[in-house]
Amino acid sequence: MSGAQRLDKIYPALTARERALLVLQAWQDDTDEDRLVRSTMPAAQVTDFNRYIELMNATNQKIGVFILAVRLLVDHLSLRFGWLLTVLLLGAEVKEECRRRSRVDDLWEIHVKALRNGITKRWTELRSAEEVLNEIGQQFEVEDPTIPSLREVVESIRGDLLELREKGGPYLGDLDLPGPDEELTKQLRELADLPDSAD
Repeated sequence: MSGAQRLDKIYPALTARERALLVLQAWQDDTDEDRLVRSTMPAAQVTDFNRYIELMNATNQKIGVFILAVRLLVDHLSLRFGWLLTVLLLGAEVKEECRRRSRVDDLWEIHVKALRNGITKRWTELRSAEEVLNEIGQQFEVEDPTIPSLREVVESIRGDLLELREKGGPYLGDLDLPGPDEELTKQLRELADLPDSAD
């Protein structure tokens, strides 16, 4: 009996979750899924299988778009930090010449406030997205349904925010990073069609 014949006998015995994990593996490997995953599925598994596919779509498309938007906003914070350093350099020159309060001080305060608020806000958004992604992942039990490129974006956001907090520390002061925002987490759960945690 060839390997293909043995697999043909295994496919009908798969559960809906096992079928979804095979589809997920194909997505993560950026390959075509095996047609037998769906064609050998008993009708009684279709609803459960479709729910897993919906969760995968929610992770990589709906929540994924939110994560990409957060990525863009974090990039904006990095630019703002560059502006802050420019104001720092410009301010030193102006203060040496003028010895009075200047508009540079106002610019400094604007950038510091925007950076502090921005880092905190983006962190809570990241934590909310991670919480929902973890909840979705628990549905799969053994596999993270996030495609690798999206997982890399999540990790890059985390790294960049921590770096901004560290590098900005001398200028921004102590900056505690809070947990997820409850309202945003609830909205992301709704977007992914997950039950509210209070349910």
